[in-house]
This record gives sequence, structure tokens and C-alpha cells, in this order.
Amino acid sequence: AEAQMGKVDCTSPKAQQLCHKHHIHAFPTIRVFRHKNVHSHENYLGDRDSAAFLSFIEEMLPKEAHHLPPPKRPTPVAEEHTLDGEGCALTGSLKISRVPGSFRISAASA
Repeated sequence: AEAQMGKVDCTSPKAQQLCHKHHIHAFPTIRVFRHKNVHSHENYLGDRDSAAFLSFIEEMLPKEAHHLPPPKRPTPVAEEHTLDGEGCALTGSLKISRVPGSFRISAASA
């Protein structure tokens, strides 16, 4: 058995119809479809870290799948950004369960 993953950007005009059809109103939403059936699904509500998600996927797979060799890791994809003008760049990650919500950053000169 295997777990396949996909990604949809629900803020993109091209994906809004799909997201509306599946009642996805908050981001990020992790939805698990079973047996390639769009009507047999559940939302993943666990912690947003790789260990918790992998544990969830392993529990979801049939027991015989645990004896298979681990799959090759995909090559990471780097995103390119072009910054114009003055300012600073902030990168990082937040561990949150769902958005929309608010996250505020305040910068001040020393």
C-alpha cells in the first residue's frame, strides 16, 4: 500500500472551484481520501509537524505496508523570491492548527 499526496492552493483562482466543491474554507487543510474515493475522506486534525503526520499516515496504512522498504525521499523544491525596495526579509514557520486568523509582526529600529 502507498500514500499519495497532492497540494492545492485554494487562494489561486484556478483552484477556488475545487476548494468550494470540497468545502475547504480554512488553510491549511489536510484532507485524507481513502480508496481513491472523493466521498470517503476525513480531515487531519493532528499536530502540524512531520512526526505526528507520519505517525497518522502509518496508522492509516494496512499493516502489511509497514514491512515495505522506505520510499526514496523527494528532492526538496526551493522557492525563489525577488525583493524590491528597502526593508527586511523574514522567513520561518509557525505551528498552528488552522487559519484564517491573525499573525502580527511589528518591527522597530534600534
